[in-house]
Amino acid sequence: MKAIRHAAFGAPDEVLVCETLDDPPPPGPGEIALEMLFAPINPADLLRAENRYGETPELPAIPGFEGVGRVAAVGEGVDGVAVGALACPLAASTWRQRITCPAKRAMILPPDVDLHQAAMIKANPATAWAMLQVADLKPGERLIQNAANSAVGRLVARFAGARGIETVNLVRREESAALFEGVPHATALVCDPADADAVRRAGPAQAAFDAVGGAASEALTGALDESGLLLVYGLLSGAPSRIGPIDLVFRDIRVQGFWLKRWAEAAEPATLKGLYGELIGLLQAGALDTPVERVYPMDEIAAAAAHAARPGRSGKILLDLR
Repeated sequence: MKAIRHAAFGAPDEVLVCETLDDPPPPGPGEIALEMLFAPINPADLLRAENRYGETPELPAIPGFEGVGRVAAVGEGVDGVAVGALACPLAASTWRQRITCPAKRAMILPPDVDLHQAAMIKANPATAWAMLQVADLKPGERLIQNAANSAVGRLVARFAGARGIETVNLVRREESAALFEGVPHATALVCDPADADAVRRAGPAQAAFDAVGGAASEALTGALDESGLLLVYGLLSGAPSRIGPIDLVFRDIRVQGFWLKRWAEAAEPATLKGLYGELIGLLQAGALDTPVERVYPMDEIAAAAAHAARPGRSGKILLDLR
């Protein structure tokens, strides 16, 4: 089978290569085998290849935190999973043509869903949904977020709007502001996310979601009410989050990190079931529609990685794993 691997850490477009590896073993008891179809390239995938993520993989490593495949074989003792069904493996290392995994570590999908959207259901929609759970805002309360034109940011605005939560969505370009037209309770503000004065004027808000870090973190705290929550889930700037002591000491701003993996590990089974049940329903209804800018074959991984790292994209970059 083909798989994408890296034997060293570095620039993703330089270290990621497409190789031919042995097929995985057939499924054992409680396992299923998947023929993978598509997988997205997320910022976390690129950070992991650079060794700037929250965990360091053993090299050589196969990247990929999500994707969609078709069940090719079912092991002994697996009930309710048919050969040919669509499934998303919940384990990592998805950038390969075949995967064998425990059946309980796969999300079985309806047969008629959009394959590109299905490939992206595990990470970004779940992150947006879970962060709103953490923020615990009520209808009529306000949320401000930077990098709002990202896949996560757009989903946050849509999920929040459906709950009656107002969102202020910070974007850098006028064309990105148009993404929020028609989204309930959403407004867009075109500005530099580190422009403290512009961001402060967009407040007050009860919570802020920060994907940028650096000075943008401090700018968001200026838009928060006293005792507001700053939830940091990304580091697009590459700089450490900067928070002023006045905000921490005198305004009681709460700062919390968010990593979907850790949140999911701590969540109750009923919470996870509710999360993915709702997302599957949205997927089946066509309500998850993250734009896809381009799909690359596996052997063009260098070009795909460079494209995924390019600022100003209009959609996700996907890998065709077939």
